[in-house]
Amino acid sequence: MVGTLGIQENLAARDMAARSAMTTPSWRAALIGALGLGLAGPAVAGELETRATLYLWASGLTGTQALAGLPPTDVDLGFDQILDKVDMAAAGLVEVRGDRAGFLGELNYVKLSAKAAGPGGALTGDLTSKATFALLAGTWKVDETPARRVDLIGGVKYFRFSNALTLAPGPVAASGHADWVDATVGVKASFALSDTWSLKTWAMLGAGGSDLSWDVLAAFDYQINDTWSASLGYRATGVDYASGSFSYDMRQYGPIIGLTRRF
Repeated sequence: MVGTLGIQENLAARDMAARSAMTTPSWRAALIGALGLGLAGPAVAGELETRATLYLWASGLTGTQALAGLPPTDVDLGFDQILDKVDMAAAGLVEVRGDRAGFLGELNYVKLSAKAAGPGGALTGDLTSKATFALLAGTWKVDETPARRVDLIGGVKYFRFSNALTLAPGPVAASGHADWVDATVGVKASFALSDTWSLKTWAMLGAGGSDLSWDVLAAFDYQINDTWSASLGYRATGVDYASGSFSYDMRQYGPIIGLTRRF
């Protein structure tokens, strides 16, 4: 009995010593730190940042298009000429960023009416055009430092164009529409210029439904606060598509302004 009590007392003493050691500040700090790393690590790695942008693209439009087998029609419009001809327009971007992978989506729609001319200006008339393009792409971060971030882009871009053309004398009337999808790849990068200013860029190329589509952007971004930022830059895109009786070889270009909210 005495031996048993002695063993129990020794075990109890060791248990109390161990508990006492565990309650010292150094043990407590180490335990909390280990738990903190174990819990915070996966959370930080899985954090997502979402940015939604509405933008106004003060673009001009130039190129040629053909409908219903008619000769190609020249189109050359500056933004000042387009502005009073726009019936409706909507444009926006959504970007989701993870630790490495992300998502980039865009929708751009515009409906306008404009003057058009046939080859040599012998025929003149009116053009009503509806244009839609939408981008769905994944992104993958390949480089990041305090001064820059670089992501690769890969996805698809959907195009739809619907046009109605009336030329005189004649009159000659035609209408048509086409839609297609281009596989699209590219790169986007951001460069920190100061605590509040940065430069955002991208360049993309696509093909598949069209012979070639391209898109380049450069914009200065000002961070108003932790939630909002505003941007001002320049964007240019081009599409070269031909199928059957419809062809569309156009460039769109001009300054762009945007307002971004972070979530």
